[in-house]
Formats: sequence, structure tokens, C-alpha cells
Amino acid sequence: MKHLNMAQEATRTEHGRATAEWIAERSRRAVEHYATEGFQRESARGRVVPYLDPAAPDFVKQVSEVADSSRMTDLESVARELPASFGSRMLRVTQRRVGVVGGREITDLVEGTADIRRLGMDSNSEHVKELDVLLVALPVVGREPPLTADELDVLARRIIPAAREFGIPTVGMTLSDPWRVDATRKIAGTVDWLLTTDPEGPNRYDKHMTTSGRVMVVDSHFNPLRFSPVGRERHRAGGALFSGRLPSTAQPERLRAWRSILSGLRRHDTKLTLASSAVMNGVPEKSRGLFPSEYLNFLTYQPDDELRSRVLRLFDLHVLAHLQPGAGHAHPLETLEALASGGVCMSTYSVAMNNDYPHVLLPDGSDDAELEVALLGHDRPHLRRLQMEGVRRAFARQTADRLMSEILRQTGLEDTPRKTVVLWRANEDDSDSELFASQVVTPDVDLRRVGMYEPAPGDAVIDIRVGRQTTGHYYLAQDLINAFRMASVSTVCMSVDAPESRVFEIVSDHECKEVDLVASWIGADEAQFDGTFVMDPSAIQPGGCSYAPAGLGRPKLLSVIVPVYNNGPYLVRKCLESLRRSTAFPDMEIILVDDGSTSPETRAIVREMAGLWDNVRTYLFPPGGSGSASRPRNKGLEMASTPWVTYLDPDNEGVGDGYAALLRICQETGVDFAIGDMLRYAKTRTLTRNVGTLRSAIRTNEHGVGEVPHDALTRIDFQPMSIQALVADTQWLKSLHLEQPVGALGQDSLFFQQMLHGARTVALVDKPIHTYYGEVAGSMVNTVTPTFFRKYIPLEEARSRWLREHDLFDEYVRRRMRRYVTVWFLPKFNKAVSLDDREEAFELLRSLCGTYGLELRFAANGVTVTLD
Repeated sequence: MKHLNMAQEATRTEHGRATAEWIAERSRRAVEHYATEGFQRESARGRVVPYLDPAAPDFVKQVSEVADSSRMTDLESVARELPASFGSRMLRVTQRRVGVVGGREITDLVEGTADIRRLGMDSNSEHVKELDVLLVALPVVGREPPLTADELDVLARRIIPAAREFGIPTVGMTLSDPWRVDATRKIAGTVDWLLTTDPEGPNRYDKHMTTSGRVMVVDSHFNPLRFSPVGRERHRAGGALFSGRLPSTAQPERLRAWRSILSGLRRHDTKLTLASSAVMNGVPEKSRGLFPSEYLNFLTYQPDDELRSRVLRLFDLHVLAHLQPGAGHAHPLETLEALASGGVCMSTYSVAMNNDYPHVLLPDGSDDAELEVALLGHDRPHLRRLQMEGVRRAFARQTADRLMSEILRQTGLEDTPRKTVVLWRANEDDSDSELFASQVVTPDVDLRRVGMYEPAPGDAVIDIRVGRQTTGHYYLAQDLINAFRMASVSTVCMSVDAPESRVFEIVSDHECKEVDLVASWIGADEAQFDGTFVMDPSAIQPGGCSYAPAGLGRPKLLSVIVPVYNNGPYLVRKCLESLRRSTAFPDMEIILVDDGSTSPETRAIVREMAGLWDNVRTYLFPPGGSGSASRPRNKGLEMASTPWVTYLDPDNEGVGDGYAALLRICQETGVDFAIGDMLRYAKTRTLTRNVGTLRSAIRTNEHGVGEVPHDALTRIDFQPMSIQALVADTQWLKSLHLEQPVGALGQDSLFFQQMLHGARTVALVDKPIHTYYGEVAGSMVNTVTPTFFRKYIPLEEARSRWLREHDLFDEYVRRRMRRYVTVWFLPKFNKAVSLDDREEAFELLRSLCGTYGLELRFAANGVTVTLD
């Protein structure tokens, strides 16, 4: 736990704040409260900022003396000068009458998507019978009080039965899983359909439904009438904002992770605005969560509900504390709302956050957070690109009209998904053809290239015209479409010369004469606002490395091989951004090998990277994919042209300057490879200590360099290690003539074993080199079907052949394979394979084990499998 210097954080009593003496008196209680070694060290140095006992009678008074209670008042005053909304041309999806009863947040979420009728608990049959569908909204945890037992009874016994009596479909919706499970279960037993943001929702609630199979998992959504970037360039608050739920008393690891982010930001002198009315008002700690006492000087009230969305727009950086690190369910609503408002988010780790938002910053500790915020401050174009990625993803996928369309489809009131027909006018000289061909839009958009003067079909709603000299990115058309979601205007323009002060604003038509492209609304309804909306021009601006590190043009030293398949957004914001932060970046040759992605976005990103970054080379296999990272890794090694080589997957990240450290020791010592440790994020953060394991077999000198004994593999029990945590001599590695088995999973485990067996000297570096995210959506190792086991068979066949060739087979079976089957394959089979797939999966697993002479049998229960 890192604490800032008391003198920096505390102020004098004459200003109504805490004095250093007052702080020192409370340091002892702080140590008792947190009881960590790091806190005790800081306390001994007299650098502890006060701990306030939430149970103390004068807690509220003490907080008021320390906190910055007027901060939010000042922010709200500025926020009032921002527009509440510019409307939306694309929010309304139906004229049907949708009644909403229950929580305010979900009611506000769907406002404007249909003829919304707000019902109260006193609503009667007359109100209900006029509806086409009834939506029962469960209150959102942390934002509104839960439904009382009486209110749940009213819903279950009167309002919902009334809808059923009139044949009106009923839909329950919750955004708060898994916190208010009991209330959701009660509602589930009375409605026709249940929508939840929790992937575990079907397992949790289906048995309570009157009709099975009607629990639907949906994404989080937002309403563009409330959250959007419009007018955000008028004022900037500076610093970072936190305005969400606090970690609970049962989540100390979340508090530590959040605290480390705040510490990194303060080391960079970032002003913090930490909004929590619950703390200010003395809500018991058990109910409101933990607040790091060393930051009480930055505490203030949460914004007024009416102004909350506009306050969000004042900040470029938002700090989030995800409360469920290992949960696959929805991330905080604050994430989506901040992104839609044009903010960059920095968050504690969670599976959901990493899966859904690769551009959300997930710093590993205070040093990483300090580096991230320094980069944002130094590189304004980088900040703008991150902001627009958040806006683009939010408006392209998660506006409330999509939610309402899903509700209508589930209830049978809408047969097919809506398609937005968009016309792209072809230039007479065909100068736009290549740009059009590169465009990638969401599945609910039908983008058509038509002649310049061709009549528009009746179903078209947007008409795009591109200047002859215009160049742009693959998301240009999507950005123009998104603009009509955030502004009810007749025209949208985009100009590379637009000043920031005019972006996300409505200007008079005569101010948009010299623009690069224009989109016009040609649908039937009328615009709410006159003038032209100026969209952010990121889509027509260069988007590579916005600064040129010293030495970018010198000969390259390190090839970084990146296998890519349908994970383009991760490639940009995880892998490449982490490499860019390295001091070795100018020395890198980055080789992107696309394994035949079927995602147009990914292929577009790979092609763009080669044009944007001078040190990027690319190779694209035809669409289809080989089934694993082996083929692109093999191709990448073939392409490598530098003295040293490493690997990094698109959804992983380099840590700090790890690759630079490995490269440096390789150059200085001439070893076959240098290796460090690996950070792993899944349900928890763990450090895989490769170096400690290897030291049990390799004796090293004071520089960490040692000769590899002939029996090194057996000494470490054939423990595989990440090839992304090492840097190897390229010519030496090529001389081994190794091929990773194409289509196989876990192929890098054999590759490392072969490397270690063939190495003469290695260097061991005591530092984490890369971060591995162990639960990424769509990852083969996290998806257990018969295919999972099928993909391991070619690996184990290749491994067993190699082991026999080197007289290591028997040792491998004895030292590793039996345990490997027990701790890896059997839990996957016994816990994650569905009953329908068990027979096929069993035969594949039996074949896999048979490669090593191991036999499987079913346990007495006839369901689980064990080794003989």
C-alpha cells in the first residue's frame, strides 16, 4: 500500500482542514484497521494520512473537516453550461406503448425508444390494459433503493397478473446481478421473459420461470439522450473522477487494487475527485463499502442525478473499481456511461472489463498507472484516439434502441432485426472506391455504394458524400452513423481541420462549407435542431504512433511475432500499446501474422497497422483460420529478420520495460535465450515464477547467466513456460528447425521444452515480462467442447514423438503427464463438458491419454472420469 507524503496531502486548520498533528494522532488506528506490512512501514516514517473510524459518533463532522465538500458544487455549476442533449435521430424504434414499473434507472434507460408509459405501484388495470408490453425494472444497486417486500407483492400479485389477464407480455429486467438475486427470483416467477446482464442468469433463474428457456442475457446499454459527448469541449475539469460503488468490507483485494491506481495518479500529480455521498453522509462502512482514508482530502459528494451525465463530460479520465475481479457478468454501468461521454477509463481488473472493453486501461499497480497517465498527458492525439474508441464502441453497439428492439423481438412484437440502410455516394472519378471497400460497420447497418446521382431507395435513411482527396480509416462510415445517434440534425460533417472547440457541437450550415465529407439524414422524421453537427475527425486523421521515439529509423534488433485471429481491438490496445511503452520500441520489428481472420474489423486493423507504424510488417493468410496460433507463429519466425526474437499474443501485454531488459542481457552475454516471469490475470492476479523454477536446475553467475545441464528438463519436471516471457537468439532458434503443430492447443508448451533442451546458455531475469489474461472471451483454452480435446491430440502426438526421439518419454509420463491429466484435462471434462458432449469428448480424451499409455475409467457415479 503506497501512501503519499503527509505534507503534500494535509492542510492547516485555519482552512478548515486536517493538520499534520491531527493526522499523526490517528495513524495508530489506521495501522490497526488495515494491518498490512506496507502500511506499517509508512506509518513508522510518519507518512500516514488519517484513518477515520466510520463508527465514531462524530464521523460526519470529521469527514467534513477533511473532505472537499464544495468540489462537486463547483463542478455542477460548470456542468450546467453544457447541453443536456442534442436529441437522437435513431433512438425511437417503435410506436408501441411500453409500460415500465419499478426502478428509475431502467425507466430512464429506455426513455425515447418507444411510447414509454411510466407506471407507479398505485397503477391499476385501466393503466395496464392500454399497453403493448409491460417492462418490470428492478432497481440498480448503488443508485436506488431496492424494492420493498410490499412493492414486490404489488408487482407479483396485482400489476403483473393484470397484464397477463389482458394478454400483454411481461418482461423483467435486472442490471444488478448477482447482488439482488432474491428479488430477481421473485420477479422471474411471475413474468414471461427475464433479461439480465449476467451470463450466469439462465442457470440462476430459469428454474423459477413459468416457461423454461426465457431468461435472456443482454449487454449493458445506455440512453444517448442522457450520456453522450455533445458539448464536452466547452469546459474541462482536469484530473480524474471516481463516482461509483466502493469495494465492500469483504473485498480487501479490490481496495488494494483501486488504491494502487489512485497512488499512481497522485505520483503524477493528477488531481482526484472522489465522489461518494455515502461516505460524506456517514453511511455505515458495511453498507457503503471501504474508502481509502489517505484520500479523504479528495472526497466530495456525488453529482445530482439531473447533472450527473454532464459532470462526466467534464473529465478526460475516469477511475473505476470493478467489484468482481473474476466475474464474467456485467461491469459497472459507470464504465459504459463514461465511455459514451467521451472519457478514458482506468479500472481495476475484471474478466468482464477485459473481455468487453480492451481499450479500458487496466494498470498493474501504481507504477503502471503513473506511466499510463503520463502517456495520456504527453500524447494528446493518443488520448483523443482512446476517447473516440470508447465513444465509437458505445454508440455502435450499446445504445438503448438495441435493447428495446431485443425486447420487442423476444415478445414477438418485432419479427426481424432492424437494418439501417446507409448510402455511400460514389465519386465520378471512382476515387473513393478503395476507402469504401475498407469500411467496417455493425451487423445492423446495410452500407451500400451507389452512383452519385442515383435515386435513393425508400428504405435509406443516411446519405454519405466523400471528398475526392479524402482518406480515412475503416470506421469512418460508422462514426458518421453514430453521429446521428447523438444528435437530431439533418446534416453531419467531418473535417480534418475542425478545431477541437467545434467538435461535438452544432454549427450553422455556412460554417461547414470546406469539409472532407458530409452525411445527410434522408429519412422521414424531422430534426429537432437546425444546423450541422460536427463529428470528431479521428476517422480521417493519421492514427499511428503520434510521436517518433529517438532512433525509430535505425536497424532493428528484436522481432516481436504476434499471431492474430479475430481479435483486432485487443491487438491495438493490449499488445501494441504495451510495446509502444517500452524503451525498446524503436529497436523492434513487429510482425503481425493474421491466421485468416473472419472478422473484417481485425483484417482492416492489421492492414492499417502496416501503413501507420514504420516498424510493423504484416502477413495475412486467406480467411478461414488454422485453429490455433501455431501457423502464424511459424510464419512469423520465418519472417523474422533481426538478431533476437520473441512472441506476444494480441490479447496480452508486455509489462513495463521487460523486453528491453531481456534484449539488453542477450546482447551483453550472447546467451541462446533470456527469460523472466509472467503475470497471470484470471479470477485473481498471480505471478508465475519461471526464474525460480529454472534456478533449481541451472546454476547462474552474478549476472543471472548459466549453462544449461543436459538433464534440465527432468530437473524441472518438464515444467512448460511462456515463450512470451523470453527473448531468443533468432539464428539459434531457427537452427533448431522447430515447428509448432498446426491447429494444436498448448503448442508453446512443447516449443519451450524443445528450446530448453536445445539451449547451451540462458539468462534468468527476476522481473515479470508480460501479462497473460487467462479468461478471454472466445479463447479456445476457456471453451470446453469436444473440439478442445481434439485440438490437444496433434500436440501430444508431436510431443510424444519428440520425447521418444530424445529418450525422455518414460520420464515425462512419470514426472508430468499423469499429473497434467489429473489437474488440467480431467477437471475440464468433469466440470465443464455438457452431458450431450460427454461421449464424444470422452473418446477424444481417451485417445489423447492413450498416446502415453494412460487409461481412463468412469467413476462409480457414471459421470466423472478418473485415471486408472
